[in-house]
Amino acid sequence: DNLVWSLLTNHSAKKVGNEATNTLHANILMASRVSEVL
Repeated sequence: DNLVWSLLTNHSAKKVGNEATNTLHANILMASRVSEVL
């Protein structure tokens, strides 16, 4: 989980403002859905 989180935060750090926040939020939601399916 730490590896995934670091990748998400590092990726989002390259963006600015709401775009980064929305991207990170979307990634978290997708990860949650994948976890539920598995």
